[in-house]
Amino acid sequence: MTSETELMRVSLVFLAVASVLTYSILFFLRRHYRRGYLQRWERSWLWLAVFHLGAPISLQLNLSGESTPLLVRILASTIVNGGSCLHVVYLLSGAWELRKGRVVADRWLRIWSLSAAGLALVLVLLFSWDHALVQERILVRSGGRGLLYGLAFIPAGVMIWRALAGRGGIGYRLLGGSIVAYGIYGFQVLGLTAISYLDQELRPLQLYLGFIEILPQMGIAAGMVIVLLEEERHSAIQAAQQIEHLAYHDPLTGLPNRSLFLDRLRSVLASAPRHGREVAVAFLDLDLFKRINDSLGHAVGDEMMRGVAHRLRGALRAGDTVARMGGDEFTLLLEVHERADAERVLSRVLDALRHPFSIQGRELIVTASAGVAITAGEPVAAESLVRHADLALYRAKQEGKDVLRFFEGGVEDDHTVRLALELALRRALEVGDQLLLYYQPLFAAGSGAVVGVEALLRWRQPSGRLRLPTEFVPLAEASGLIVPLGRWVIEEACRQAAGWRQAGAVDLTVAVNLSARQLNAAEFVQQLARSLADCDLPGSALQVEITESVAMQDVSLVGSVLSRLRELGVSVTLDDFGTGYSSLAHLQSLPIDGLKIDASFVKTVHSDPGSEAIVRAILSLGKELQLEVTAEGVETEQQLAILSRLGCPQLQGFYLGHPLPPGELETFLTARGVLGAA
Repeated sequence: MTSETELMRVSLVFLAVASVLTYSILFFLRRHYRRGYLQRWERSWLWLAVFHLGAPISLQLNLSGESTPLLVRILASTIVNGGSCLHVVYLLSGAWELRKGRVVADRWLRIWSLSAAGLALVLVLLFSWDHALVQERILVRSGGRGLLYGLAFIPAGVMIWRALAGRGGIGYRLLGGSIVAYGIYGFQVLGLTAISYLDQELRPLQLYLGFIEILPQMGIAAGMVIVLLEEERHSAIQAAQQIEHLAYHDPLTGLPNRSLFLDRLRSVLASAPRHGREVAVAFLDLDLFKRINDSLGHAVGDEMMRGVAHRLRGALRAGDTVARMGGDEFTLLLEVHERADAERVLSRVLDALRHPFSIQGRELIVTASAGVAITAGEPVAAESLVRHADLALYRAKQEGKDVLRFFEGGVEDDHTVRLALELALRRALEVGDQLLLYYQPLFAAGSGAVVGVEALLRWRQPSGRLRLPTEFVPLAEASGLIVPLGRWVIEEACRQAAGWRQAGAVDLTVAVNLSARQLNAAEFVQQLARSLADCDLPGSALQVEITESVAMQDVSLVGSVLSRLRELGVSVTLDDFGTGYSSLAHLQSLPIDGLKIDASFVKTVHSDPGSEAIVRAILSLGKELQLEVTAEGVETEQQLAILSRLGCPQLQGFYLGHPLPPGELETFLTARGVLGAA
């Protein structure tokens, strides 16, 4: 029996070394990879090391007989067997976390640990009071441990194998198989322990097979290392794929980006002629999408953009391509037999976008304008086809919203002229001396006194040509130059108004026109306030005019900006009133001081009863809302007579006074007594 006991001690020490080695491997893996389940398994093998290191001591105490107090033997055996049971608890919790991808709650881990400790105590207490029942104690403790291993590890290993082996590689298979082998080893321990009990002696085979426990332990450790290396490799591949995807796709919508679109376009342009097909490229631009971003926030705008991308994919055919070029612009690539095919597909696309979007509890409507270029049987470079589609889009935008236009040869010439004009305007802004303001007076209807002037922008080019705003302001709006251009107008108007006030015209107001882009520009109000302060000019000396269409684009945003202007003392006039954009509810909510009757009504007020009725209604509305009403575009004596009869308070037009440069206006104001003698 002594030799058998020594062999048992040797096997336990050997297994203790193996457990400590496995624990060390898991410890370093956990520190490097930061996986939660590795912490569970690290503790599992720590408790197994406690079992194997303490088992020889417990064996010696139990063989010492009555010389060792019973409570000491029970305590030592409980610690040892508790380590074995806790080894099972932590190995199972780690396997569960690996399988499910989520952490075991601390509450459940405490319950399982206390249950394991209770089970260990029960196994120790059975047959512990009679020293003669050695075989019974071995059966209960060793056999119970083997039964626990078998019942716990075989299902856990099968779970990992079946659930995770599909990821590929050998790591999960080795890991799951080793845990199953560990469970089989537990049943082997149970079986040999039962045979030894029946024969009332330890079998040498049982002692030698104890060394086999190291094999599944090493398999689990090796499997875990391989699993982590395979996961690291898989993550690296995924990261590379993600980087490659982002290089060729838009991160917000998942659509191809410009680079991938051009690659596909070049490929289609090369293959389409062989199949007798034409290639069409369409440029889509969402109408007034910036208003959604500005008024509802970028989160709503992003969701809208994803919804638009989804609609575009759904409206196209299987072989078509849609890409996002940036901002609210999309490009479509179609292979068609003729122009009519492209027109049918794109009409379906635009129709799909017209249906309302439901986003964050709001129902929003967005439309798109489209420009299309088609090969028409002639070889063309990809970049040229895209540029032609962009030019066609520019023409569609000029003609209104929700419009589809095909590229025509003359558009390219127009675009070249537009680019040259834009470049010249940028230079004019940099130089400054090409821009100038003309001023058109406003008159009080009853007295004929000059009550104010309107600043009107002019551009005198180096060639001597004087361009009117209608020739370059739309270009400035489209290119964004309207913001610095508008800033120059305000600064120059304030400077001129300050000079006239010093010359005696203290009640003369200067009106400037504002665009939608100016109102949306960051720090617009602060910049205007600085211009007033730099010229030592009160806000009451300045008046701003916005068109009715601009005011109705976003009533809440415009209203907020206008309220801040009125806080500075600046008065606000709604220009082009009566053209059909406003509702009375919106008009009442806007912080305005005056209305300007649109010139189209003034032009026919003497010949069209309908126009006279509209003018009369506007005058009545202004009176009720206590707004100063001005009729612009007065060009004949008849128009003046009717407006005076209707009681229009203020008048403006060529019949009364043309726009004049500052020097000529000063002469005019001096003759009227507004300024002192020059």
